[in-house]
Amino acid sequence: MVYKKASFISLVKVISILLICFLGFNLRSYHYSSVPKPGDSLDEYANAWSGLGLIKVGIPIGWSYLESSIYPIVNQYINIDNIYQTGGANGNPFSLHYPWLDHPPGMGILTGGFAYIKGARVLEDASTVVIRKPMLYLGALNILLLFFIGYLYFNYKTGLIASIIYSVSPLIVVANRLPQSENGFVPLFLLSVIFIKLFQNKNNYLYLFFAAIISGTGIWFKIPALMITISGLLLILFSSPNSFKKQLKPALIFTIIAISFGVFPLLAYGIALNPQAFFQVLFFHSQRAYGIGLSAIYKLFTQSKITGSIFLTDGWLVFGWLSWLIIMASIKKQDQKSILNIPLLVCLMFFIFLGSEFYGWYVFPFFPWLVLSIAVMFNSNEKTVLSVLSVLVTLPPQVLLSKLASIYDFSNIINIWRLILPTYLLFITICYLNQNQILIKIQKILIYIWFALAILLSIKYVYCLSPIIWPSIN
Repeated sequence: MVYKKASFISLVKVISILLICFLGFNLRSYHYSSVPKPGDSLDEYANAWSGLGLIKVGIPIGWSYLESSIYPIVNQYINIDNIYQTGGANGNPFSLHYPWLDHPPGMGILTGGFAYIKGARVLEDASTVVIRKPMLYLGALNILLLFFIGYLYFNYKTGLIASIIYSVSPLIVVANRLPQSENGFVPLFLLSVIFIKLFQNKNNYLYLFFAAIISGTGIWFKIPALMITISGLLLILFSSPNSFKKQLKPALIFTIIAISFGVFPLLAYGIALNPQAFFQVLFFHSQRAYGIGLSAIYKLFTQSKITGSIFLTDGWLVFGWLSWLIIMASIKKQDQKSILNIPLLVCLMFFIFLGSEFYGWYVFPFFPWLVLSIAVMFNSNEKTVLSVLSVLVTLPPQVLLSKLASIYDFSNIINIWRLILPTYLLFITICYLNQNQILIKIQKILIYIWFALAILLSIKYVYCLSPIIWPSIN
């Protein structure tokens, strides 16, 4: 009887996470080819064209603002997705390179290869309805991988809450639709972390090998994916109960394999195509100044960009940053402290070092770790953390209600809201000062009511983001 009950509970848990992944996939699929609007980011075409070019003619093709005698351009009008009618291309031709060397080929092979399988043979065929499709599956995969990280490092509850938030956050949902390189290497980031944890739990070097190969593969999508290898190296060194000295050997093995599998093939790729242009493009990108300074950090914490000019604030991002700051100071276990701090701090290091011309996709690698920080907040029973969570959990509903109010008439809710929120904050203050156990239980129930409201409003807002609404969301 006990065995059957345990089996039933396990089955319910498995079904729950699969339903969350299914929900996340459906939210990402809704108007995926038109929200964001085609042309909001022309980079998605460059990536897909490079893969299509590799398959069709053996060289990557893409557009770039770079031009030199050894990296010449060919101007060509390509009216893909009618971007000249919608204004996405601003009336300018694409400056094409043969070969295109601005980015590694990983995302191009993924999206361009998918487009080729679906029948694309010329550049105009690589439309958003085709090239964004693989990203929907990667976004759903992220939900599952984030659940496993939460489960392995904390517990089922943490993994479940993290996966729910990642599944429904409008910012993350829409961001996951774009075939940007960051969306290509984030699943590899999560998968590498999972294998590192399995290696530490089981002391099986096969898991370490998989983690290293996956880390190296990230560099095929974008050079900043080196953050995966650096994070993995630090996690091996500092998140294990073993001594630092004992972890040096696996850390060294991991790093050598990851770099060998990532950097060396990329160098071979560039040298085989055009060594002079390859190194010139690398040098140019290393010299670009992208708004480095305190303003970049301020924008990182306060702005929720999807592309270069489109914002989609939903409250979850701010909730995540504030949760991380609270958890960073309160969590005690070494492995849990490491998984929350190392990946996020390494992402921050790359963000600052490489600069931050504030395109939204530079922030995409932060999302899983910020969501995980929120989920961990729900595990704490500390008085201060519980009180802070009681306040922070109201952020997404408040932001989303204000967003929805611009679409629907919520005038009849304003007076109710005006009464509910101050009353709730007064109750939280009393709970913090009194610490009555009955009041604490009520407080926890109210936290989950707010959380459920945030989830429902997130889903509602995603289904409001139509091509008609999209241009006005700023």
